[in-house]
Amino acid sequence: MTEQARQGLTWNRFKEIVTNQYFPRSYRNQKEVEFLDLKQGELSITDYERKFNQLSRYATRLVNTNDQKADRFLRGLRPEIRGILAAQGIEDYALAVRRAQEVEAGLEMDKLPRKNMVRNEKRKWDDSNDGEQDMQNKKERVENKSNEAPQRTYPQCPECNKYHLGKCMIRSGVCYFCHKPGHIAPYCPDKRGREPERRGNARLYHMGGPDEAEKP
Repeated sequence: MTEQARQGLTWNRFKEIVTNQYFPRSYRNQKEVEFLDLKQGELSITDYERKFNQLSRYATRLVNTNDQKADRFLRGLRPEIRGILAAQGIEDYALAVRRAQEVEAGLEMDKLPRKNMVRNEKRKWDDSNDGEQDMQNKKERVENKSNEAPQRTYPQCPECNKYHLGKCMIRSGVCYFCHKPGHIAPYCPDKRGREPERRGNARLYHMGGPDEAEKP
């Protein structure tokens, strides 16, 4: 570049030369398409603004004035935010960003009561399910316990299949109570002699001393 050409070089021409050298036209066209398709979506206003400024450098002919930039920014906002700002007639880009952030904050505050309500309902549902599950577990434990074989204090005898200690006397032919032959335990005289005196409707007759022998 000659000295005369350098002296006549403007800043805009210099930027154009650098851009053409380091950013090919195909790359700039791709970024311009991305800028035209840019929407806020699930992005926050801060993240949306950052991406908007990055891509707008490749589409300066579309946003070369402040009001064009503000209009393009408002178009990409989420419908609920764009609808609130549409009636305000904002033509300044910085003001559009600030108002969008304020609306976003207000909408988030409105969502808090509903989020808390949903969280409380979910907690009640979980607590109810936990209570039902506890009752079901208790019921299963009771059923399992009832199905278990009863615990015995003594071992089961292989001779009589009953539960007792010591030698089994079922084949010995003797009384289980006094261990004498000739009778069984329910009719053992020793056992009847040790039974307590019965009281109630039965009458008991007995003799007293020598003076009572003459009484009828």
